[in-house]
Amino acid sequence: MSLKSRKGRLTGEWKLTAYDNKLVSTSTTTTGTSTTTTTYTSDGATYTLTSVSTSGSISVTSTGTGTYTEKITFEKDGTYERVTTMSSTNSIGGATYTSTEDVTETGVWSFVDKNKDEEMSSAERILLQSRSITTVSKDVTKDPDFTDTDEETETETSTGVSAGDIEIMLLDKLSSKEIVVKWDNSDGSTTVSKWSTDYVDNTYINDVTGSSTSSHTSTEVGSATYTQE
Repeated sequence: MSLKSRKGRLTGEWKLTAYDNKLVSTSTTTTGTSTTTTTYTSDGATYTLTSVSTSGSISVTSTGTGTYTEKITFEKDGTYERVTTMSSTNSIGGATYTSTEDVTETGVWSFVDKNKDEEMSSAERILLQSRSITTVSKDVTKDPDFTDTDEETETETSTGVSAGDIEIMLLDKLSSKEIVVKWDNSDGSTTVSKWSTDYVDNTYINDVTGSSTSSHTSTEVGSATYTQE
């Protein structure tokens, strides 16, 4: 399919209808290893978040649910707008805590050129570069005795050719009615610390040295499906 044909298929408003993501983060130090596995699933209306943290023989699981919607519109002139809404409600004791976050992002988009080393053709990847991000957050606490509401609006604006956050969407499928985006990312780091201390204890000079090594790795695999009316 030609680049022009793909651009024609991409143009329009797309709604998120499915989302799955799994993030595994592992940290290792001289005292042991800890791993946190976080899974996030959404049907385009509600979401479920599960986190399992394990360190030695101890394992802690936490879950959360709420609502999440996302729409992204690609224009023929190379601009886009993405609108997301997210809310969650938790009850502790006799109080209810509700958090909502609405984000409106605008920017420019383009297909990424062909890359022979990565065996990717043109139009397989979309580059999104944000120009403006407005976030409206609201937290409401309802207690039998009172109601507390906190609301905050933050707007981040970027100008210039190289300004703004950049996101790459890897297309697994692009049809006239459906887009499937997939990702498989990993990273890691290792830190080696060394120290040496000389001190005088009575008539003796003591030299204390030591070292420690820590490492961190993470992998993230997932997919998102968008459909067009």
